Amino acid sequence: MIMTTDARSLIHIACRLAVVVSLTALLSYGAAAAANRWDTLTIKVVDSDGHSVAHANVSIKASSSHGETGAAGTITLTGVAKGSHVIRVTKIGSCPVDRKLRVHGDTDVTITVKGCSDALSTGIDGNIIAFADLKSTHSGTPECVNDVVVQGGTAADLHRNALALTEGGLSCHGSAGVLSKDHGFWFTNDAALLPWTDALGDVMNVSLTARLAVPMKIFVSDVALSSNSLLAPIRTTIREHLANAEAKLVEQYTGLRIAGTGGASDPVIENLKQTNASLIPVVGSGCESAQKIARNPALYDQGRLNVFYAAGLDGTAAGWTCEHKGYPNIIFIADVGAHPYTLLHEVGHALGLIRPAWGHTGGLAGFRTDKKGNPLNLMAETSLDGVYLSVGQVAQMHLSASSWLNFPSASDHSTVRSRASSNAVVDACSCPESGSTPDCPAISLDLPKRPGTWLTTTSVSVTACTVVVTPNPITISCGRSIPVTATYSRTGEEVKSLDAKWASFTPTVATVSSTETSGPVLPASHPTRGAIIQALAAGSATVRAWADGAFTDITVNVTCP
Repeated sequence: MIMTTDARSLIHIACRLAVVVSLTALLSYGAAAAANRWDTLTIKVVDSDGHSVAHANVSIKASSSHGETGAAGTITLTGVAKGSHVIRVTKIGSCPVDRKLRVHGDTDVTITVKGCSDALSTGIDGNIIAFADLKSTHSGTPECVNDVVVQGGTAADLHRNALALTEGGLSCHGSAGVLSKDHGFWFTNDAALLPWTDALGDVMNVSLTARLAVPMKIFVSDVALSSNSLLAPIRTTIREHLANAEAKLVEQYTGLRIAGTGGASDPVIENLKQTNASLIPVVGSGCESAQKIARNPALYDQGRLNVFYAAGLDGTAAGWTCEHKGYPNIIFIADVGAHPYTLLHEVGHALGLIRPAWGHTGGLAGFRTDKKGNPLNLMAETSLDGVYLSVGQVAQMHLSASSWLNFPSASDHSTVRSRASSNAVVDACSCPESGSTPDCPAISLDLPKRPGTWLTTTSVSVTACTVVVTPNPITISCGRSIPVTATYSRTGEEVKSLDAKWASFTPTVATVSSTETSGPVLPASHPTRGAIIQALAAGSATVRAWADGAFTDITVNVTCP
């Protein structure tokens, strides 16, 4: 039979209608079936006393469902598949809880979390490192525990119960510090701020601020750099040094950044050959010029680090920091031949990393090497890559009384740190490398593990930590001289320093000269070094005796008839 065109069109329309009806029915059935497969799960989180727990993290394992409890301690998760699930609840300071349950229809469940550890929390995204002195228990007996160091994300669990500091017949010093990549250093030793109780689950909430700016100006002092083309390679090197320093300061959680002066983001680089060539002889080639530099306002500002990239540095070093001349904020860098991290290494010295062994860690216990024994710490003299700074080093850069950050650097005698915070704790940090004080951890304090590194367990040299000079103070007449003796020791053991130095900060009043030459480290039978102080003019002079970064100052009062 042959159908007409109209008949065929009617059949096609009917077929399409049948398909649409069938698909609609199928989709309706599928939607109903899906609705029967998905349920709502409401979870309430409480503590062991039944109180609601806000800000607990709740997730369903093997799914993407997760969230955080509100003020009432509850969270509702929708679209939960019927069947068996494992619900995980985590909360800072509490033990994680895994709860297995079966969902069939809308379900309500209450989950109890218990205190597992005390913690420090910042509320920021990103990792933190925390260190603390606290009271805890060992085998049930309370004890004072110093230099606890832990790492975490938004929060760092202390992995122990920090007890109330003064209860139970034992009183302990308490302090806590937090390091962060993108925020400033935080520290407190105020017992009233520490929330520790004898109960588990105490959390100290910490408010972090911006990284602390370390102001700097850089001078290039080289008579050969008479044009921009000649200066270009040095300027490129300096910018690379600054970029390396910035990256490492972030990576190592220092809470610091190098900045310019007057709020500028980057240090100014001035080529003295082009701006004032007559200042190049004033700068010289090392710390012997420190006093002349400090007296010249075109070169020196007490409120910044004054860095000089100069030709022909004294000795074989690629850099010097002039702390032994009384100016930790004057730094010299070789304009040719300096390593990528020389600038930051010298900044480390300026910020208090000077004891023991002048702050050099290559021969000290507690610092890491590669598998061939090459030192990896930034402050090792032979470390070209400057892989890391220890937690203790970072803490001392902020807390140490020897750090330039804590030196008066403005007309009102304020410091870089005190201008940034009203609670800038300062401590006379300890020596040797394993020594700590109530507030300042040992410079060897570090994270338990650094992958791909090996820990040095024995110091290869014995260096001085303390210098005592006799007589001190001294009163002497013009034209007269007097012998003085320096005794060097380390944790009570007298040692003869390999690198003892004498310096007069007021040479117009009195000079000092050593009566001995440097020698090897010797036992206690040779623990002293002598010097002669010569009085020149009436006034008061300061003479400093140095050894391995440790020093003492002698006051010399000169009277003239």
